[in-house]
Amino acid sequence: MRIIFLADSISTQDSGIHYYGLQLIQELTAALKDFSFAIIASTKIESLSHLEHHIIPIKDFPFHLRWRQFTSIPKLVNRLHPDIVIELAHFGPYNLDDKIKRITVIHDLTPILFPEYHSWLSKVMHKLLLPNILKKSDHIIVNSEQTKNDIAKVFPKIKIESSVIYPKIFNAKPSNHAETHTPNKFILSIGTIEPRKNYDTLIKAFEIVAAVDNELALVIIGKNGWKNESFYTALENSKFKNRIHLLGYVSRQKLLTYIGNALAFCFPSNYEGFGIPIIEAMAAKLPLILSDIPTSRAIAKDAALYFEKKDATALGNLFKNISTDNKLQKDLKQKSHQRYLEFEIERAEQILLLSNKIKSLI
Repeated sequence: MRIIFLADSISTQDSGIHYYGLQLIQELTAALKDFSFAIIASTKIESLSHLEHHIIPIKDFPFHLRWRQFTSIPKLVNRLHPDIVIELAHFGPYNLDDKIKRITVIHDLTPILFPEYHSWLSKVMHKLLLPNILKKSDHIIVNSEQTKNDIAKVFPKIKIESSVIYPKIFNAKPSNHAETHTPNKFILSIGTIEPRKNYDTLIKAFEIVAAVDNELALVIIGKNGWKNESFYTALENSKFKNRIHLLGYVSRQKLLTYIGNALAFCFPSNYEGFGIPIIEAMAAKLPLILSDIPTSRAIAKDAALYFEKKDATALGNLFKNISTDNKLQKDLKQKSHQRYLEFEIERAEQILLLSNKIKSLI
């Protein structure tokens, strides 16, 4: 029995989708002892170097990444004769022999549900391709009940069984890396700089607490994204911009250092299929301040303080409370840690159920 993972989302990205694919491969290869495995990607994935790799590089001309998915990748897959192919991020698998079972991972439907957050090309491709991908899939994997419900809402005529698999984080232990110097007292937020992350509200809220707490800083870690002009305008115009640290993408070790030294973690997102940074903050026992969206509620439950996602005043007041109330900090740390332990048990159960489902497909 043989499974092939289509892993362009790992070899071409460094976001949550990248880490989700890594953990899924690691856990399925550990759970399915009777299977053999191979990976098809654009470059070799060093952390998975123990697995068989087949490399189909991306050439330097427009849309070759996607073109491969319709041509050279399925041609190679059919030649390798797997029992199951797992596409790790939305697009595919395409053009396979009918006898090969297909599993697709869907991370979210934001290009369809919130087109204003995405490029024209992403919106069009999702609308055109996703219905047929879902129809041809033998099973789908989603990262949350939110994504599962969104699929049922957007594609009500497509009836397909799905498995919810929460993300797992790697190397969750907080670090005190000597070469990384963090502010003495800071709120931490993590995520790509793009409109869906709601950083404009975050900056407004920070200005409220910064006016009364001269020591508090704000640290935002995340690569530069798209449609973020209003964020950079708000940052430039803020009278507290010297206390707002925009770090971009950082190494795993540096990220863990900031997580390990933060006063609290804030995730102000307007919408998420899932929120991996919330789990990382829980693993570090950080107090959580989250926008009140279904995904955040499902992850953190009662272990967080919540605010309406566009209410900068409410968020600013929560920042004031967390910066001055030691008892509140202690209580939230305990709740955060306990919720992380519960979350890990839920994940283990999900992987077991998915493994049994995969076996039943053959």
